[in-house]
Amino acid sequence: MVESDIIKKASLHLLEPYTMPAECPYLSEDQRELCKLDLEKRGEWMAEWLLLASQTDEETDAHE
Repeated sequence: MVESDIIKKASLHLLEPYTMPAECPYLSEDQRELCKLDLEKRGEWMAEWLLLASQTDEETDAHE
């Protein structure tokens, strides 16, 4: 079993901004931008994205 301090250290590390190599496949520019943000800014970015996505769903429902 993995020790809890190792899990905690790894979890905290994942919350920090990071960069993806340019040769990494399947990433959009938005995903590259997102990974460079700290956790608080990532949350704000995702909230904005979800708001835009929900508006798109509402528009699609209104046209049906």
